[in-house]
Amino acid sequence: MSNVKFHNFHRPALESGEYRIEVSESVQVTKSGNNVPETKLGSTSKSFFVGGERYILNPQDVQAVFPPRGSFGDYSNTLPHIVLNRSTLPWERHSKTITTGGKNTPWLALLVFNHPAEGNTASGANTLPDLKQVQWKRTIGGTDYFLLTDAEGASVAAATASTLPVNPYNLKDELGDHPSDLVNVIDVPKSLLNTILPTANDTNFLAHTRTYRDGTQDKEVAVVLSNRLPESGRVSEIHLVSLEGFYDVAQGQTMTNFAKAASDATIRLISLYHWSFESASTNDTFPERLNNLHTSPFRLPDRADVPANTNNRLKEGKILLPHNLRDGSNLVSWYRGPLVPVNITATNTPPTPVNASDYLLQFDNDFAILDTTYAAAWELGRQLMLENKALSVQLYNWRRSMRQTTKRIEQQQDDMPFTQSTAASVTLPNEVSNWLRSLTELRNIPFNYLVPKETLLPEESIRFFKLDPLWITRLLDGALSIGRSLTHYHTMDSNNWTTLINAIYPRRQSNVQGFLLRSGIVSSRFHFCIQAFNKRVLNTAESGADANLMTQLRLERLSDDIMLGLFYYDTVTNAGNTDGTDLKTLDIYTKPEMLHFGFIGGTQTDGTQNNFTNLRKQFRNTTTGQLVADSFGSLTNISKGDAAYRTVNVAEGANSLSELIESNVAAYANIVSSQFAFQMIEGVEKVRFSVPDMMTNNNL
Repeated sequence: MSNVKFHNFHRPALESGEYRIEVSESVQVTKSGNNVPETKLGSTSKSFFVGGERYILNPQDVQAVFPPRGSFGDYSNTLPHIVLNRSTLPWERHSKTITTGGKNTPWLALLVFNHPAEGNTASGANTLPDLKQVQWKRTIGGTDYFLLTDAEGASVAAATASTLPVNPYNLKDELGDHPSDLVNVIDVPKSLLNTILPTANDTNFLAHTRTYRDGTQDKEVAVVLSNRLPESGRVSEIHLVSLEGFYDVAQGQTMTNFAKAASDATIRLISLYHWSFESASTNDTFPERLNNLHTSPFRLPDRADVPANTNNRLKEGKILLPHNLRDGSNLVSWYRGPLVPVNITATNTPPTPVNASDYLLQFDNDFAILDTTYAAAWELGRQLMLENKALSVQLYNWRRSMRQTTKRIEQQQDDMPFTQSTAASVTLPNEVSNWLRSLTELRNIPFNYLVPKETLLPEESIRFFKLDPLWITRLLDGALSIGRSLTHYHTMDSNNWTTLINAIYPRRQSNVQGFLLRSGIVSSRFHFCIQAFNKRVLNTAESGADANLMTQLRLERLSDDIMLGLFYYDTVTNAGNTDGTDLKTLDIYTKPEMLHFGFIGGTQTDGTQNNFTNLRKQFRNTTTGQLVADSFGSLTNISKGDAAYRTVNVAEGANSLSELIESNVAAYANIVSSQFAFQMIEGVEKVRFSVPDMMTNNNL
């Protein structure tokens, strides 16, 4: 999202409600001296109704929410918000009377509810609302709720408060309303609602619109912010509620009927949308977890109790594994998967293709044991193809058809030397090609072939590697060996091997590199992005250049706590770049799928903790949008009520923000919702890894 513009509001051309158009026609002579009466020729009228959401919100109207649904992160200094696709939606109805300036006051508000601590009962600030579905249009004073009116007064409210929730809306029916309509509602204690509900002045700052360019189209969305900060270590539940007709400004920003309810009453609110997330404790945040990861190339560490040659093999990424031979004897042999911590320059390996994995067994003279690396890759490819019977049959039929075509050509050209099946199609069936191509991205490969020992990828670690193209080539050779037992089939594959391998392994010559991440942050509760660069960027505030951005080949969660990433540098697209093709920098950051809003967390340089009683902001240049260096300020009058509720006094906080900007950056009087949102933007959290240089090994 680039060139984002903020606007205070977007009122619809016609608000929700009934309208009547009347057209009349008449003739009147106005020439001086002529006293001709006006003649009315007739009139006609047309009534229509403009409908808008009132009790139910279409899920398609919601573009995104922040924090994301079900996510886990450090949100304790973030004001949750919701992005609505229809930019006029918050202003299609009103939360206060139009005669008192209500046209610009949104009717939607986000309320934050924090789960009580585990093992504790709900009370005070940590109370969850009771979400239920009811028939909203039942008779007033029925068995489901009690409606307060001016005539009934506080005495009736007090008498019913202990048994019935109070409905504070007193809404008039509209066209299409039915008594049986089901509506989601939440019942909230009045004592809690008094503290967390924004005032009419607050709501003016808690909604705005944003316009931005998405590809070739300009888009506009509406954004509604909350006025309450989530609490660390708790699950927070967010409800988008209707405040239609709540405020009577003439009575001092209070609600018309809400104020008359008894102090122990429960208030029933219409909930249009809701979601939940968990805010991490300060020592369990997204950047903290990343910064605490153990980082190294994909290999076992050196050992002090073994010979130097053994550590040399460990540097190559090899490990010792049990090896069962055909004669029943048991040995220990070297093995290494396709993920290597070194630059591979393989020597002394037989040409491709081969007829059996035994051809690929290598003998390590230093230890007098076998190295099964490439033999295991070949055998795995063969087993994977045999397990897929449909593909095996297609491969066999293709090979037989190709052989028959070759024989016909040989018979027609028996007077000429024939060495290659140039006329036969060497294009594999699509399904076979696609499956083989997936192997080159490590798909369908058992995890124990990638990580043969758990100690190679311990908990809370990230390991960097290069992809060994020869290991992948041997894997493909094994898969293609099905039906190749006869000599002429082997000869046919040998003659066409370059064509075959280039089609199914186009990145054989590319320097594919990547990482394996094992951590709790891989859980789907976290939402983050990853970028890789072929240039080392040490300054975390500096962004990697587009010319150094590597192409993402694969990025996938393999399990709840393991993620695999594969990248390569496209030298064709980036011709002329002299930074090489090695992965040098890896950035992991929370998804910038939307701008979000909040305050500065952490600790100041003098040791002062940034908490709810000391909320701070770094200001932005009002023209460029960039953060202004050393422009930090603590907002005053920001807390509403008891600090335990973490409710922000938005209107007062906006005025405090305006005063601080004027004294630190530039003139900023009479702050409005778009300016408030602009200054409240918080950047994404990013952690940068400097990838270890790979050593060169020419002895494999």
